[in-house]
Amino acid sequence: FFSNANPLYAVNNLVGAGAAQEWMPPTRLVIVELGGGLGSGAAALLEGLRREGRWPEIDEYRFTELVPAFLRRGQHALQARFPDASFLKFGALDMNLPFEKQGVAPRSASLVYAVNTLHVARDLHFTLREIFEVLAPGGRLVVSECIRTTPAQAIYVEFIFNLMETFRSPVLHPTYRPNGGFLTPEQWWGAMDAAGFVEIAVLPDIAAMRARFPDFNVGAVGATRPATRT
Repeated sequence: FFSNANPLYAVNNLVGAGAAQEWMPPTRLVIVELGGGLGSGAAALLEGLRREGRWPEIDEYRFTELVPAFLRRGQHALQARFPDASFLKFGALDMNLPFEKQGVAPRSASLVYAVNTLHVARDLHFTLREIFEVLAPGGRLVVSECIRTTPAQAIYVEFIFNLMETFRSPVLHPTYRPNGGFLTPEQWWGAMDAAGFVEIAVLPDIAAMRARFPDFNVGAVGATRPATRT
């Protein structure tokens, strides 16, 4: 299922990769991917960066995944596909624990990237603040997610995902995290704003589209750590 050979899932990776390329900071690139799974999201992003000629600008791509079996398979897949990518690094990272204690230094990343990951953060505000801290000033967060067009909307993949406690039972917030599962554009905006991010955007603009396309549920959310100290 979690493969670029599956068009139902590949769209998440392609939307995320396209948004990351559009919003990428114009600097040397240190990229941290959260919840990389089997590597299909990283593959889509790296292919896009290579096509754009930004491959030489990548100092490090840190692929992280909490599940050991997924981490091994993701590492094998990416090393086989990109044998010349000496910048690839691999390791475990739990987004529900402090990042610095897991070896990710504050202000070290120019981009934090995640595909279908942050909606299962136990405490979304905590995880967003950890991401904020590891980004350099001016660095970008880009997440590709299934996005509800309205708070009450059901999305087909929830039939399976609702079996996961992490999906159903996060720490709640009355405004931006009133329930488990996927978030609306407004909830993502509220969560990122509360964590200190600026320049928050959704690509495509699902809020503007939903009257005509109420079942379009794939989008990327981007935000910036301000260049000034926060």
